[in-house]
Amino acid sequence: MKTSNKLLIGFSGTLVLLMLFSAIILRADYSKGITNVENRQSSQGPDFKKETIRPFKVLVLTRNPTFATINKAQVKIEIGPDDKSETREEVQYINPVSVNSGDSYSLEHHSNITFTQSGDTLHIFINKPGDINITCPALEAISSNYCDLNVNGLKVPQLNVYAGPKTATYFSGNKVTALSFTGEAASTLSLEDQNIIDTVRIKLGKGSSLTFGDVPYRFSDIKVDSLRELNISGKGLNSITQIK
Repeated sequence: MKTSNKLLIGFSGTLVLLMLFSAIILRADYSKGITNVENRQSSQGPDFKKETIRPFKVLVLTRNPTFATINKAQVKIEIGPDDKSETREEVQYINPVSVNSGDSYSLEHHSNITFTQSGDTLHIFINKPGDINITCPALEAISSNYCDLNVNGLKVPQLNVYAGPKTATYFSGNKVTALSFTGEAASTLSLEDQNIIDTVRIKLGKGSSLTFGDVPYRFSDIKVDSLRELNISGKGLNSITQIK
């Protein structure tokens, strides 16, 4: 047998052995629950964890304003009938808190928070930036201070929301019979498409922003103080009868 053939056979045999060894290692990892999905999740950081918490009805979020990290984005907006535009600086807190619908109550977070539960109220104090995800099947009230908020997929009969100054609150895919929202000065409220709301009551402080997507509702009571921005489209435009 030629030397070249011997080398080829030897190389092929080594390759097969390496492939077999890799398959054995992967099988052993899988049996221990080590998967690529878990590795991707751990990329959020070694201190990121998920905790099961007691049921609650009221959520109180407070970010330490001293350590609140903000983004200052240049935003171009159109003003007036002549499509004139101006550029302004919009301040946004990073790492908004996400409230999501789910079958159980849980809290996902880094070591950037402390939280307590008293009665039916969950208090979360945010010390520094970091992802925070809250899952719950139901909720009655939210108070958000110095932090932005995403509310996703809740199906509740009533929801009362208070948002502090210079905060942004985004609703997406929620079904709420009666929504009451109060935002302080320079706050932002955005009701994205796919929300279904029967009754909506909104009160916004001076210099706030209000966005209504294609959101149907039967009754609205909207009180504002010199908005800096107003966007209404689709069913939201057809439903609004008065803005004070």
